[in-house]
Amino acid sequence: MMEEVLVGDKEKGYKNKASTCQTILNTFKLFLGISILASPHAFMNSGIVGGIIGISLATCLSIGTVLMQSDAAEKTGSIINSYSDLGYALYRGRGKLIVDTFILFAQLGICTAYLIFNGRQIEQIVCLETQGEICGHKNVYIFLATLILSPICWIKHLKNLSWIAFIALAGMLMALAVILYYDIYYITIETVEEEEEIEATIKIFDIVHYPLFFGIAVLNFEGNPATLNVQASMKNPRRFSFVFFLSAISVSTLVIIVSSLSYIAYGDEVEDLITLNLPHNDLTTIVRLVYSFGLLASFPLQMFPCLDIVEGFRCYKSLPNLPNFPVAKFLVTRTCIVIFCGIIAASIPQFGLFLDFIGAFSGTVLCFILPIVFYNKAFADEITRSRLVFNYFLLSIGTLLGGISAVVSFIEIISALV
Repeated sequence: MMEEVLVGDKEKGYKNKASTCQTILNTFKLFLGISILASPHAFMNSGIVGGIIGISLATCLSIGTVLMQSDAAEKTGSIINSYSDLGYALYRGRGKLIVDTFILFAQLGICTAYLIFNGRQIEQIVCLETQGEICGHKNVYIFLATLILSPICWIKHLKNLSWIAFIALAGMLMALAVILYYDIYYITIETVEEEEEIEATIKIFDIVHYPLFFGIAVLNFEGNPATLNVQASMKNPRRFSFVFFLSAISVSTLVIIVSSLSYIAYGDEVEDLITLNLPHNDLTTIVRLVYSFGLLASFPLQMFPCLDIVEGFRCYKSLPNLPNFPVAKFLVTRTCIVIFCGIIAASIPQFGLFLDFIGAFSGTVLCFILPIVFYNKAFADEITRSRLVFNYFLLSIGTLLGGISAVVSFIEIISALV
């Protein structure tokens, strides 16, 4: 029997418990992120069959590892409200530090991706609206976004602004509907010559470029680390398995449909952000603006976990406070973190490569490696040999694929910079 470690407080936990329907919506929102917009380009790297197989396998593995971390949390006998709580319950401070470090890296990566997306989308809108007179100012728009977002991130509590995330979800669903409409439109109006030309560029399975697909496939399940928070917030936590299974299958099906149709519609001309393939008209401009605003508004919500983690580090706490301006450390630190994301966003040459690296590096660890490690630790006294061998097999596959994908995408990023 594991020693019980108190890592949470039921009295200070989630007071307003979510119903099953609310949890389904929250979980769906958790997984439907920016990576789906890069998935069609990822299918170009994997081939259409390779992409479908990859997303399907990632979905199965994701469901399995989330259930593993849920079982591990229950096995500890502690009050587990978050991924960090689970790391602490099983490995004390070292476990919490590892979880927090990778969450920090992943969240900073997502925030940086938001800035890149907004910079490129606003650049495209302005360039098209001015008929090519004002183009090539992506970094200016990224800089302006950091100026706007920095003071917003000074706010300590954004609980009353959580509804903003639903704006991003609404914008995403609207964008996906328009993307699917134009996918089907272009597929149906293609002439025989155009169809043959596009079909010639569509790959079935591309093993050479497959590492550039893996990271984005993993990033489609970027919400896995937050599932313990979702489960803790449920009125009926026993229904979590059903809720997560339904959400994971729904999102992966949507990713496969959007990616496959977009790749078939555009072939090797598919952009690393599928919204860049949309034609220019009033409808698509509105879609781009709504989704850009939604992501911009969600930026502080995505940044808050990073800020909480940084402000909990000893090195931050050891920094001196100015006697006459005690909040200076707080304000400067938060501003520097936002500016840091802006600098990285302005430096990244290719959006798809950046997402692939984030997914392959931090996503693989958080979604596939740590859940298995935590499960093996929690059930060390009763796990069967066959189950242990199977878990280590999954661990090896995840580590190998994630490592290869991270290295390849990092090399590609450096090559593009040079």
